[in-house]
Amino acid sequence: MVEGGRVDHAGHANDAASIVHEQLAFDRALGAVWELTRDRSDTLVIVTSDHGNANPALSKGGSKTWQGIQLLNRAQHSFEWIFKQAMGDVKDDDGVPVVDQASPEATLKRCVRLAEVVKATCTSS
Repeated sequence: MVEGGRVDHAGHANDAASIVHEQLAFDRALGAVWELTRDRSDTLVIVTSDHGNANPALSKGGSKTWQGIQLLNRAQHSFEWIFKQAMGDVKDDDGVPVVDQASPEATLKRCVRLAEVVKATCTSS
């Protein structure tokens, strides 16, 4: 059994780049299954969808479609990874964890860190 569960997670997060990358990983997994089973007469391979109700609509519909697909292909990290990098515990300027992690100070520090992570992610590709 092979499950491409991360495709579903990316769909729920509206993370188009991760949807594409995870779907391609699932396709590679199916290729490996095919290689292992294609000469067998005692094996049935069934591929189905958990709930295929979210269409990212990656088609040649608009003039910017190809540009968008190229940008998706350059993505290095999922939204989930980016937010994990940015949203951890906040420390003050002396490196001591902020007591109230929900304070305006902590929120501002997370926003600054998120901007730094996104900028680093965009410039590293």
